[in-house]
Amino acid sequence: VPRPSNCFFLFRKEFARTTEGKAYLKTVEGKQNNMARIAGLVWREMSEEKKKPYRRMQEELAREHKLRNPDYQFAPE
Repeated sequence: VPRPSNCFFLFRKEFARTTEGKAYLKTVEGKQNNMARIAGLVWREMSEEKKKPYRRMQEELAREHKLRNPDYQFAPE
């Protein structure tokens, strides 16, 4: 069972779909690893207020994950 996404991964997924994200991607050779790097830079510059919706989504996904998988224990391989 995969873990729920963290707030940065939720942001990165949305960022990649936005006009802003697509514009950044065109300037950096259009590779996904570049998108992740650019999204990381944008994330670090965002205010805590702008990060709040992603943190709330993360908390909600974590609650849903716990309800669906009550015995889940993270065990990295």
